[in-house]
Amino acid sequence: MHRQLKCIWPIFLLITYIVYKFKKIKGRELIAFFCWILIIGLAQFTSKRIVSEYYFTNYLAIFVVIISLFLDIFLDKKYLNKIVLGISGLYLISNFIWLEEITNQNNDSYLYKKQLVEYIRVDQLKNGYPCVGINYVAKFGDGVGFRYLFWYKGVEIIKPSGSVPTYNVVIPWETSANEINEKFGRFGVVLPKQKEASSDEWCKAKENQLDPLLGYVD
Repeated sequence: MHRQLKCIWPIFLLITYIVYKFKKIKGRELIAFFCWILIIGLAQFTSKRIVSEYYFTNYLAIFVVIISLFLDIFLDKKYLNKIVLGISGLYLISNFIWLEEITNQNNDSYLYKKQLVEYIRVDQLKNGYPCVGINYVAKFGDGVGFRYLFWYKGVEIIKPSGSVPTYNVVIPWETSANEINEKFGRFGVVLPKQKEASSDEWCKAKENQLDPLLGYVD
């Protein structure tokens, strides 16, 4: 576990105690908050799925409330404003440092997915492909988190086939180390062997469109 994360809960509990002692929060509200934390934690740690950090982002609401109430204690004490501001600044800086370290250590992070999508977008524009196919060479559950980025970067994707230039996203890239053309963290890209661009009609054909995610309508 990262060193910052080792002390975050004791600090949070201390600040919560201070907030409670200054009557900024009621006992029943505290009980609701801790039930919230407990339920989310139990749901994730008893699940058979791989636990990802973004499942715990709903904890942020609790942290924001408690920290805001803690800072409110000092609003009427002008001599402490600079101290609180300084602590807040140090906290912000430490989080930026932590974010940079996590990004460098996590080889399947959002940063590398974004770089991979941008690489494919550049190649698509260079070759004038109106649409492309994306094939994931990965175990079930690994080839996720890309579809939004492809949409955001303007990469029009249809179902991969022999009639459309298809990029293979290899996860991990070592699976096809001798074939990949570029790698980003854990991800590798194999450029299309089919170089002929599809027609606009083929790209727009209903039968060639991707299936909706999890049964939802796009």
